[in-house]
Amino acid sequence: MSTNGRPLEQWKILLVGNNPMEMSMVQEKLKSIRHKTVLTEMAFDALTVYERIGSFVPEHVLIDDNVGRASINEMIMRMKRPGRVPVTVLKNSNYEEVGIWGVSNYVMKHNLTSQHLYLELLNSQRFVQTITKWGRMQSQKKGTLSGLLRFDSRVQILW
Repeated sequence: MSTNGRPLEQWKILLVGNNPMEMSMVQEKLKSIRHKTVLTEMAFDALTVYERIGSFVPEHVLIDDNVGRASINEMIMRMKRPGRVPVTVLKNSNYEEVGIWGVSNYVMKHNLTSQHLYLELLNSQRFVQTITKWGRMQSQKKGTLSGLLRFDSRVQILW
């Protein structure tokens, strides 16, 4: 319950990583978010990710960058609704570029607090909502701008 007597909004978050200790620390930070009730599920390999996505239906996915870029790409591509569920990658360092299609945010692990994590997750959700809304607006304008901008229904929004 919040301070004004209303129940807190729930967030379903899937944690993906190959280090159970790190994922437990991130889970503790998520549980200490004061603004929302956070339900978490953990997955440590690709098979359990697909099982969790089917049964848990997360509203956000946090992936540790230690699982590898190829694994992250594969997981995102095999999600039921890629691009509709915000995906945040937890990074160890900022030394190498890890631009991955479908990732809405990158967060450094060191000095991660529950408040910082909350704000980053909120920003990721807003980013996905903005991209989705923009895509819908562009598809509605398709008829009026077709002579100028040649939109194709097979083209997906890549971000």
